[in-house]
Amino acid sequence: MQESYRLASLVRVKQYPWIETQNLIEASICQEMKNNFQQAERTIGQALASAQNFSYPRLRLRALGMQASFDRDQGRWTQAWTRDEAGLQAFWNDEIYSPEQAHQFYSELKLLAEATGQKRLAFALQQETVVILEQSKHVDLRAYAHFDLGTAAEEIADHETAMKEFGSAYELFQHLPQDTTTRMFENAAEINLAETEINQGKIASAQERLNKIHLNRDRQNFTFALPYWKARADIEKAHGNPDREEEYLVQAMSIGNRGFGNLNLERDRWEWRKSVRPAYLRLLELETFGLHDSTQALADWESFRNAEIEGNFSGKLTHDLSAKQRLLEKTKNLSNATLVSFVPFANSFVAWVADDRGIQEIQLGLSPSSVKQEVQVFLKLCSDRESPLAALKNQGAILYSHLFAPLAQKLNPERTLLIEGDDFLSRIPWAAMVMPNGLYFGEKYKTISIPGLLYRNKHKLERYNAPVRGLVVAPGALSFHDETFLPLPQVDDEVQIISKLYPDSKCIRDHQATVPRIRRELPQASFFHFSGHALTRETGGELLLWGANSGDALSAISLSKIDLHRCELVVLSACSSADVEQEIDRNPNGLVRSFIAAGARTVVASRWEIDFQATTELMRNFYGSMRKGKTVATSLQDAQNQLLHQPTRAHPYFWAAFEVFGSVNQ
Repeated sequence: MQESYRLASLVRVKQYPWIETQNLIEASICQEMKNNFQQAERTIGQALASAQNFSYPRLRLRALGMQASFDRDQGRWTQAWTRDEAGLQAFWNDEIYSPEQAHQFYSELKLLAEATGQKRLAFALQQETVVILEQSKHVDLRAYAHFDLGTAAEEIADHETAMKEFGSAYELFQHLPQDTTTRMFENAAEINLAETEINQGKIASAQERLNKIHLNRDRQNFTFALPYWKARADIEKAHGNPDREEEYLVQAMSIGNRGFGNLNLERDRWEWRKSVRPAYLRLLELETFGLHDSTQALADWESFRNAEIEGNFSGKLTHDLSAKQRLLEKTKNLSNATLVSFVPFANSFVAWVADDRGIQEIQLGLSPSSVKQEVQVFLKLCSDRESPLAALKNQGAILYSHLFAPLAQKLNPERTLLIEGDDFLSRIPWAAMVMPNGLYFGEKYKTISIPGLLYRNKHKLERYNAPVRGLVVAPGALSFHDETFLPLPQVDDEVQIISKLYPDSKCIRDHQATVPRIRRELPQASFFHFSGHALTRETGGELLLWGANSGDALSAISLSKIDLHRCELVVLSACSSADVEQEIDRNPNGLVRSFIAAGARTVVASRWEIDFQATTELMRNFYGSMRKGKTVATSLQDAQNQLLHQPTRAHPYFWAAFEVFGSVNQ
């Protein structure tokens, strides 16, 4: 950055626009790496304008590629994709560009495809990258392209192509100057070849490859050292050596923990956890299924869940006595609630039940992959108003029998269940499960989905004696990104209901509901009710509001930066406001997690596209119970139970979409 400032002053006097434009591009990259996103966007915009004004087409294309990269990094995936397409169109329409410039856009598109879970599309795009770089004189780029194609092939279980591409990458790396970087990538290719062979059952060959690798110089490089130790652990697992496997897993986790320590943003830690999680889960699985202390095992699990959010792995990986002490202190205070924590390991399933009466561990004996399929089917049936009720109830009964039937004797319906459904389990609409007596689970139990028993909201809730001051926001009809969103039919009724019950609330409607104003008003609210449209777009959720001239979005990312320590309740009366990729109450890209991270005590949000009339009735009953002094969980249970007993509202689609999310320190 200092060099870019110095150069900028020099070239501005000399009037060298090409150098000035190139310098702006480099400066924007530095700014983005320092998380100065707005400054980076302004700088790359200046570079693009300069390249256009002075007719530098190659620089213009590079600046466009950097804009797309910034969009991707900040979660604007649709916009990034559009820019990448524009860049490729310019490339193919003119012969002046080098293949490296097409590589820039194909690589970005491939990363976008990976981020959205489109693994086969990512593979196809990386194939295009390899083809286009065949014309390049840069052997290093060609080597990296083959390496990335091997990784993409492994993601779609095309082991034959993966072996071929990793082999091609290894050969190309050997033609490069043998410096530290080249050796690291050679080792990475060998590690990936070994992982592929492990997946194919070729354990001896994989072990031979790993034995050739020396990590002395690469030990600090997370990208290569982490998979190396994971592959070592997989080999010992195949040999049935749990002690050696644990030794290598500890090595992998120690590297992963250093990675967490280098990441300041929760979103970055959330992405990094995907690389670290398998090693830790296996480590905990070894602990859980050996001779162990069940309380300590739960403490280690809760400590890990908390560290995933906070990025603080200062304690031991397992057998952390300080974590055990914190857990016992927490459970002693659970006199009106019970923790139920489910953990699907790679090949096994464990549940813990904990409160002031003690801690118990239950080996469920389930196949995680089969339960995952059951969850997907159940969620699809619940979110479809036309699905057969008999099929839905049957699927709900299956899930109950697998997850809660073994715990039933340990649960008390007088206590609120604090549920931790790890990974895909967080998708379950708990209230819609069906018990053996035919009742829905929500008819007997009230639930709150929590991010973790040891999680503490960084904001201390401020209680004060002033009247309850709600903030009710109803943006009405608006247009956003060339799409028109009509006003919700239930808005007027919801506004009247809340205004009557809480007369000190402030209502902001239609064009007055702008992003800047809502950001100003939110910190003063004791509860926030949003009745409008929500989107799950790109990396996360957004509430649609008004901007200067048209629709605008209050994103999950920006929400987490608002101080909501006075806010006891957030109600998102909108479609799919809890929709996000896994872990609804922990994924920082989602609206629920963002409100909790900002300090909100409890969030009520929907899992699917809601029925407007049913939602109005549910909200009337919900706020009515709240006004009587009942808890959020009890109020939602009351409201749902009043709906489900109506013949036209019996299907869980109408009443089970909304769920309570919150932290324990409430």
